[in-house]
Amino acid sequence: FGFCQTFRPRFRPTAPRWPPTQSVKALREYAEGVAAAAQPGGAAQAEPHFRSAVQADSGFAPAQHELGVALWDLGRRDEAVQAYRRALAARPDSAMTHNNLGVALMRTDDGADAEARTELLAALASANDPAAVAYAHVSLGNLLRQGKDYAAAEKEYETARRLMPQHPAPLLNLGVASLMRKDNVAAEGVLRRVAAMDNERRAVADAHRLLGDLSLKESRFDQAVVEYEQALEARPDHAFAHCNLGVAYRKLKRFDEAEAAYRRALELDNDPKATGAAHNNLGNLLMNELNRPAEAAEHFRKALQ
Repeated sequence: FGFCQTFRPRFRPTAPRWPPTQSVKALREYAEGVAAAAQPGGAAQAEPHFRSAVQADSGFAPAQHELGVALWDLGRRDEAVQAYRRALAARPDSAMTHNNLGVALMRTDDGADAEARTELLAALASANDPAAVAYAHVSLGNLLRQGKDYAAAEKEYETARRLMPQHPAPLLNLGVASLMRKDNVAAEGVLRRVAAMDNERRAVADAHRLLGDLSLKESRFDQAVVEYEQALEARPDHAFAHCNLGVAYRKLKRFDEAEAAYRRALELDNDPKATGAAHNNLGNLLMNELNRPAEAAEHFRKALQ
């Protein structure tokens, strides 16, 4: 396989503003979950707190929403969708939850794009949450980009930039659209601007990861290593960055380091596509460079699951 790639960077919006729960336990667990989620790689620590909060008060919409965010970050898409639906049952006018549900639905192969679009349009119709509207423009752009309508996608990203000029998400996705249009020069310029921002570590990590992918495509393997290392400095649990770092190391014939990078992606196991690609790439490394065919076969089998 070539390098692992996904051209739909994620972002984690701020929680919707809703009235607090009447349950002291739910409020306490929610607060602890928010604090845990703010840490690098914090989704795994945050998820049980949000789950405890919704067990204490199933109608506590902010906790259901944030549980969805944590589950999404952990690669548990179906559970995230269920949590967002429960949040909307408790608070149907939450534009941010409509946005996040739309994002979760559109990143599937089960024909859910029409439903995703409905959720995003519901978010865009909100008059009381400008931030959610801006995010929904980004998400609608991603849906259009998924359908290869790059011009329309870029218009949505530009609209989002006007609404939140200091946020990296619109600019990051403009860079992604440039990559998909194969305008590498424009893409690198935009992604460098995102990488220089310091107000959203996930976007900075994704920008460096995409710059690493671009460096791999252009056979600049040493530069790819630099970019992936910077991505991992911003976000140590970025499974794709670990996986692609392994590819760069393999190209440089640094096979032990390549193996370690693939195995780290597998240990994280927080993105099904990255996990599958890491199994396949590790299998190729074990088969072709490290002469361990039995181990290779096991990883090939897992890649196919």
